[in-house]
Amino acid sequence: MSGPGPLVAGGLALAVAAAAYGFLAPWLAGRLRRSAPARARSLAATAAGAVTVAAAIAVGVLPWHPAPPDATAVPLLIVGLALGCGEFAAAAFLTSVVADTADALRGTRPVLAFARRMPRLRPATAATSTRPRTAAGRTHWLSLARGHVAEEARYRVAGPGAWGVVALATAVLCDEIVFRATLTEALAGAGAAMAVGVAVLAQIAVVVRGMPAGRRRAPETWAPVLLMATVHTVLYWRGGTLVPLLAADAAFFALLIPTEGKRTFHVKQRPAATGAGRR
Repeated sequence: MSGPGPLVAGGLALAVAAAAYGFLAPWLAGRLRRSAPARARSLAATAAGAVTVAAAIAVGVLPWHPAPPDATAVPLLIVGLALGCGEFAAAAFLTSVVADTADALRGTRPVLAFARRMPRLRPATAATSTRPRTAAGRTHWLSLARGHVAEEARYRVAGPGAWGVVALATAVLCDEIVFRATLTEALAGAGAAMAVGVAVLAQIAVVVRGMPAGRRRAPETWAPVLLMATVHTVLYWRGGTLVPLLAADAAFFALLIPTEGKRTFHVKQRPAATGAGRR
């Protein structure tokens, strides 16, 4: 008995992915917030990814028995770790550039808007004063760590023990399989531009849907997602392996989460809670 054609299989995979991430994941996250609030989004994303992958295997988009990694996976892991560090730096720089440009364009006179952000030095301390702490806002090169991506990642690994890290890693694995292997393979017959473009837009749509309404326009939120989704999808299309992409994700979050955790601890700590320490 022959399975469905490539066009039908690809359409079914896309339909299941849209339903899983568009309806199943939000509903499941809402139900899990009562029992596991710190890991609700990770568990919901994992469930949506598992449903999509199962459907893709059932219709023949993905193989039943994927080939295990061989010795070539070791250099790919090293390349992936370097890629993740580069993505972190590039995303931080891109976020700073876009944020500064957006701030300048919001003012009717960009030159005056820029002058208003410059620190005002007092005459007595003009020679020795440094840039005040309040001036290092969105223009800081680590402004990426101030965004929704970092806060969401830190919140997901805030669970007890190592389960928070496991939940986040599983969700990232499912996302890579769905938005790289599943969608690009399902749309392979339509050409590279269609396969890569739809996969990138699908991941961005899923991430934007899960953002708070007030952060959807902030560059700190969507710039890293746009960068990583595009780079990873193109690399998978050219190489056909998830090994360096998963290593890049590990390096990216390893740099992102401690930065956000340290910043959040120092900024959000209340003076009344003097006896409270880190958990």
